[in-house]
Amino acid sequence: MNTITIKFGDVKKKRIATPNDFVSHMIEHIAWRMGLSIDLVWDNENWRELGRAFGVKIRSFRLLQKTAATVGMIDDGSAEITIDTREQYCRFSSSKTFDLDWFIKARCEQVTDGRQLVALLEGLSEGLGAGINVIVANVEDQHHTWEGIYRAVGIALSKLYTPQEEVVQALKELQLDAAKPIKNDAQSEIQVLERSVNLATVRRGTAETGVTVTIDFTRKQSNSWKIDVAESIREATKDIPRLFEKFAKEAGFSMNVQFKAIVLSSSHVVFEDVGMVTGRALLEILKMRMEKYGVNGAGCNVQTPEDIAQNTVNVALSVEGRKFWRYIPFDGDFKRLREKFLIGSNVLGNLRTEDVDDFIDGLSGGMSASIIVHLKKYDDADSAWQEVFIGLGRSLKEVFDVNPYRRGVPPGVKATLV
Repeated sequence: MNTITIKFGDVKKKRIATPNDFVSHMIEHIAWRMGLSIDLVWDNENWRELGRAFGVKIRSFRLLQKTAATVGMIDDGSAEITIDTREQYCRFSSSKTFDLDWFIKARCEQVTDGRQLVALLEGLSEGLGAGINVIVANVEDQHHTWEGIYRAVGIALSKLYTPQEEVVQALKELQLDAAKPIKNDAQSEIQVLERSVNLATVRRGTAETGVTVTIDFTRKQSNSWKIDVAESIREATKDIPRLFEKFAKEAGFSMNVQFKAIVLSSSHVVFEDVGMVTGRALLEILKMRMEKYGVNGAGCNVQTPEDIAQNTVNVALSVEGRKFWRYIPFDGDFKRLREKFLIGSNVLGNLRTEDVDDFIDGLSGGMSASIIVHLKKYDDADSAWQEVFIGLGRSLKEVFDVNPYRRGVPPGVKATLV
């Protein structure tokens, strides 16, 4: 007998039994990202019908808006997804980094042909009575890409259906949270000096540099920057505040950055170390907020179908407990990406692109996060990099948004940041 029971609640309460473990895993990704507890038993391999039945159950929830869009990712696999409840369809397209037909027909784990996973999505769109548009960005390991697709579907559905009463209440409690930051005087290379659900200060000292970063989501402190470096790299670092101002504004926090390394002659180290310490400060806040209130844990700068159609740069970040970052040129030309975007250009005057890139590296490591950047236009490296930092800030805002249905759990279905 086939049965499906779902409700918004404890995502760790889950039983998904189908004849194919990877199909079960895709259903799990949708439920996990929606914030659903699920009890599903399916006794046959009619995946289209399974998708349809699952979609009908989801459709029984109250619809909050007509459309939603997002970027879903796990490590090297990512996709951009739109769900439109005004018409029913299921469409696939892709960037030029791979052959879409090859990907769809390729085996994946226990699935002998990816068309079975397409059938599951087609059925889901029928059950929802909605259009699902999938733009597959990249394929290096096909199971990561399919996971990225189904995660994105779950995230988009959460935007359409997540009840807001508990979310609003949790947000009020967070805004009123007056708990003082926990102080820490322990000595180590990286010191978490204080942390709370809204603020963290982290210091890192090495043989080369000393860096202290405070992140404050209450924004009671104003942004401040003190970059003290050798004269030979002052010109290449003086515009850091202009770039970080854009990043912090979109993320919804203030930053206090103190960097000192007067004998240092490598400008890229400034970006990497500040990124690493910023990431660690954000991680400390995230862990406390996740346990007390629940957070999305993953986010992107895409919210609407118009964002996908119009953005030249899309960014997604997911706190997975490990470091990973990747740039994906939608034209498929990685050589051109290196020469036009990554190396040899300047941002906001004198910031070097090959240095700015190291902030992403450091942030990913410090936050134990995966970061993916989809580049649709990047001829103007200056403009594209500014869009990356704006998109990264917007992604972090969504990462930290409270979600009581995800209290105590990170983005991944393994439910651990270790």
